[in-house]
Amino acid sequence: MSSPQPGRFPFPESYSAQDRFLATKTEEAIQDGLQLEAWMRRQHAAMLDFPLALKKVYKLPNKAFGYFGSLDLNGKPTPLMGCRQEIDFGKAAGAGDAGEMLRTFVPSEFLKRAHWRYPDGFPGGFMIEQSLYRTSAGEYGKFAGECRDGCIDWRARRWSLPLVDFNCACAHNW
Repeated sequence: MSSPQPGRFPFPESYSAQDRFLATKTEEAIQDGLQLEAWMRRQHAAMLDFPLALKKVYKLPNKAFGYFGSLDLNGKPTPLMGCRQEIDFGKAAGAGDAGEMLRTFVPSEFLKRAHWRYPDGFPGGFMIEQSLYRTSAGEYGKFAGECRDGCIDWRARRWSLPLVDFNCACAHNW
């Protein structure tokens, strides 16, 4: 994988080795993710997926599909495999375009609702800490202590790219 070019500005002197590592890996992930998203959009109609047996009955109706493929990732042929799961969460309340409602919900509300504690105290879902950012001009920085915690409304962050510590606590026995 190619090493990403940092924004137009170098990393600040205050960045530790871990901060530089996190920022570099985030930049790589964004670059790779954009290429993967473009591939998915091009391949969606022609994708040969196959059903996956989930071996468990869930409360909500759902189906899972697997697929194999390859794409040119950063100039290198890369094999890939993936899974797509369709879950019927119910009907959207009120009138309106369900796709537009989802595009509004995900950046503003999803993370506020996607974390919890199990009865045994074990954390579940996603926990976010805003630690580093890059402005749209390419300058890097660190969030102040009082701004680190809490849920992000991604619509309000268009001026910067949060390079966040993103942890998923999904290992609990469901």
